[in-house]
Amino acid sequence: MEVKKVRYFLILVALGFSYGGYTQEVDGSGIFATNCAACHTIGQGQLVGPDLKGVSDKYEKPWITRFIRESQTMVEEGDEKAVAVFNAYSMIPMPSTPLSDEQIDALLDHIAKVSKGEPEPEPIVVEKKVTTPAKTQERVRPKIPDDQRAATRKAIMTGFWIAFAAISLMGIGIWWATR
Repeated sequence: MEVKKVRYFLILVALGFSYGGYTQEVDGSGIFATNCAACHTIGQGQLVGPDLKGVSDKYEKPWITRFIRESQTMVEEGDEKAVAVFNAYSMIPMPSTPLSDEQIDALLDHIAKVSKGEPEPEPIVVEKKVTTPAKTQERVRPKIPDDQRAATRKAIMTGFWIAFAAISLMGIGIWWATR
């Protein structure tokens, strides 16, 4: 009987960990805007760093992934491509960007789409109307589309219920195994 309890407990623990992998879709344009747009463009010429149009055609994906994460380490190690890029752009170091593989894939997909001429997603622009003196202005919150708000709410609630179910099952399993 004890072996069955332990086996049941281990199965419940494994199920609890497997439900922890729920993720949302990653937005490549948002990652580009947040991490890259200050120094790079896609098809609009050089800024501080190189124009990224067609970067996936010039370099292999594993090299690009590592360069995004640790360009200066690659330069210090003497990687020929990394050193060439570093020297070509005024020896200004690109900061290390700790993105996940999924985020880098989304970023490279975004760069590839824009490189092929597909339009970039339009950013949400909120016009600010000044109706009060500058000292008493209220903070204007950006307008989020209803479908995006609903999708976010659904994702949060789904994650909550998955976590709740997993924790409940683990609690039952612990109770069952220790009684």
